[in-house]
Amino acid sequence: MKKTRKFFYIFISFISFVWIFFLGKLFVFYLYEKVSWIFQIQSKGKYFVHPTASLRNSFNIIIGVNSRINYNCTIWAGESNKIILGDNLLMGPNVSIQAVNHGIKSNIPIKLQKRIGKGNVIISNDCWLGANVTILSGVKIAEGVIVAANSVVTKNIDIPFSIWGGVPAKFIKYRE
Repeated sequence: MKKTRKFFYIFISFISFVWIFFLGKLFVFYLYEKVSWIFQIQSKGKYFVHPTASLRNSFNIIIGVNSRINYNCTIWAGESNKIILGDNLLMGPNVSIQAVNHGIKSNIPIKLQKRIGKGNVIISNDCWLGANVTILSGVKIAEGVIVAANSVVTKNIDIPFSIWGGVPAKFIKYRE
């Protein structure tokens, strides 16, 4: 009977240690993923970022006044490429903005390759990015543009107050 009790106490103490260690790692990850970027981001005024959004290299992200980043959005700036979001920007859920991408050389594993980018991503004031929109490196979007849901923006959108959609995004019509 005593051996069973001793085994039980050892088992419980091991489980407790493992759980405490796991919860500690989870807490540190939460601080890194959801809290640390808040102190590095640049903005002129109030903005909203949903808690499930993911921002990387936040020291290179500038968010305009009254802008709204919805849930599950990923905004990943590069070490040298910025993402500049204008005032009154609306982002639907699952929007992805990438300022850099992986290299594609065949003689080096992709994971080990240096990140490459075509330049800063600049989204002007009063734009609306629908759900699941992807914006790639080096893209500039003019003022008042609406990008339809599930679109991929690979090139600059220079026509202000217009609506774009598709893969890749193409001009649909002007806003009324």
